[in-house]
Amino acid sequence: MDWEVWALGVVLLLFAGCSSQSDATTVHALTVGAEDNPEYETIMVGGVEQEYNVSSNKSLVLVVSGSYNVVYVDEDTDLSEVVMSGNGNLVYISSNHHPRMMRSGLKNLILRYK
Repeated sequence: MDWEVWALGVVLLLFAGCSSQSDATTVHALTVGAEDNPEYETIMVGGVEQEYNVSSNKSLVLVVSGSYNVVYVDEDTDLSEVVMSGNGNLVYISSNHHPRMMRSGLKNLILRYK
């Protein structure tokens, strides 16, 4: 009986650690000072098989996660950074955009349009 209680406690601790990390809203962007600067806007996109149109009047830090999402960034948006994770996400940016790009996960693509 004691080992069952101990095992249950270990399992609960493991699940508690996993859920606290996945609920974090901190974005670690490469752009220095973006998190505290009112000239920057961070837009977080996620989900599964969603389509998004993104635009901003500020310098944009775009964070894309989830699976098989398609994101279109407006040509007039000042795109400073794209951070991608997850699986099979696709981000379309203008040929005029020159953001910093950080990709992780699997099959995440950033394509340019004219």
